[in-house]
Amino acid sequence: MPLQSSQSSLSSVPNNITAHGQLLCEVETRLGMYQPITTPDNTIPILKSLVRFLPRDGVYNVCNDILGCSSDEQLRTLAHHFLTALLAPFKSRRKTPSITPSPRFAAECDTDEIAGELAHSGSRKDQAWLKAACLERDGNRCVVTGFYDAGEAEKMDFTESELNTMMLEYTKVCHIIPFSLGAFSESGLRNSAMSWDAMYRCFPGIRARIGFSPERINEPCNAITMTAPLHEAFDKFKFVLEPTSNDHIYRIKTYRGFPTAQFRNLPENRLVTLTNHYPMHSLPHSILFGLHASIAQILHASGMGEYLEKLLRDRELCRFLAPDGTTDIESLFMVS
Repeated sequence: MPLQSSQSSLSSVPNNITAHGQLLCEVETRLGMYQPITTPDNTIPILKSLVRFLPRDGVYNVCNDILGCSSDEQLRTLAHHFLTALLAPFKSRRKTPSITPSPRFAAECDTDEIAGELAHSGSRKDQAWLKAACLERDGNRCVVTGFYDAGEAEKMDFTESELNTMMLEYTKVCHIIPFSLGAFSESGLRNSAMSWDAMYRCFPGIRARIGFSPERINEPCNAITMTAPLHEAFDKFKFVLEPTSNDHIYRIKTYRGFPTAQFRNLPENRLVTLTNHYPMHSLPHSILFGLHASIAQILHASGMGEYLEKLLRDRELCRFLAPDGTTDIESLFMVS
């Protein structure tokens, strides 16, 4: 089956259930023939998790990528590409200095095309405006807990008795797609383009359906207001907001490591309804929350979430070589 460019039309995705099932069977057979050369070998867990949890159009692309690999070495390269270009940047919320190029035919051309489009880098100078815009849109409240922003409450004409009855908490603006993926220098342009190519490959809808691009990283459509503890948990994929069949209603799903002290602050029905209090700033699209939720599932199912967390801890807490020589230098630099 010929490989498709990540820029191809969504109409190329097969609608026939039989054809889709046959594609999955071919991929399962190919992955079943894979022979690992190291222990542990994360190639199969990564690729199987992508096929299992990506949206259908992304599954089609990744399946074609897998079937286009002519050797086990190319399969390993493909898995490492998705690890370094997609999973590591999302998990670490930082840019990866070394991304493994995809072995996919036409990947280099697609990367060149995206690099040519990356004309504007996100700026932290936009953060103050973004937080103010999201607070305005979200009614000055954390969208999950409903707690009123303590800083904004001080500016309002609330009486002392009113303040004493309100649930106040300091909030932060929380990006759905990490800010780091929209902030890049000229020297890091190629790596940034490879990350966006991997994202478009796995989640074609963010570009084809909602026109999301790096220039929109610091727009309200990619951010929500959350309390500081929930912001950190969301960034670390300890909880997600899963889209439902109803617009702007999301189901909270927590993972191991979610701060247990925060359970009492979650809505009892575990549903979050986003309400726009200032229509000039649009609410995030469900496709973005779906992307975040899928990344969480892939990280947890493949074991890469725990793996990357360990590498990040090693980098932050053990900046010197381990005495026994076990420090994974290449991996530590990969997520730096």
